Amino acid sequence: MLVLIIACVATIGLYKLSVPAHVDADTTSISYDDYKTAFLKWQESEIYSYEITLQGGDDEITLRVAEAGTSVEVLQHLYMGEPIDESEMDEYSVELRSMTVEYMFDLVRNTLEVYERDYLTRSADETYSFLYDLDVRFDPGVGYPVYMGEQQRVTRSSGEITWREVSWLPIVVKNFKVLDDR
Repeated sequence: MLVLIIACVATIGLYKLSVPAHVDADTTSISYDDYKTAFLKWQESEIYSYEITLQGGDDEITLRVAEAGTSVEVLQHLYMGEPIDESEMDEYSVELRSMTVEYMFDLVRNTLEVYERDYLTRSADETYSFLYDLDVRFDPGVGYPVYMGEQQRVTRSSGEITWREVSWLPIVVKNFKVLDDR
């Protein structure tokens, strides 16, 4: 009997080591100060035009951007390695076509502002809660976002995390090339 009790205690200990601690709030890999520092680096770089290649889900897009993100030209848009049929693009593919550095900074800032308000979203019957985990990384030299992703944690009213799902497909900057800086 003593061996079974020890085995149960050891199993519970191993389980607690392998399962991350429950966090009853939205989380982020960056602070608002990290965002401001990266944004300041970007502004100080005075990059007037650039080419950026982004990977998001099955899409890979190369954009030529000028005039502080207001002029965007799609140089290449591949879906699953093949040129995309523009008449059959979904909302995500369309949004990626406007994913300039400036737009990414706006997206990160807006998301951080929502996280600061610390919203806890509950299902209509209050059976589940929805919390979010934001992961953003910036280029150490120029400051532009090189990775952005968000997951949703769904928890039961008991606090048990039942599953995670992707809120934003991660966006990865695969290539960045300065065309004109001032």
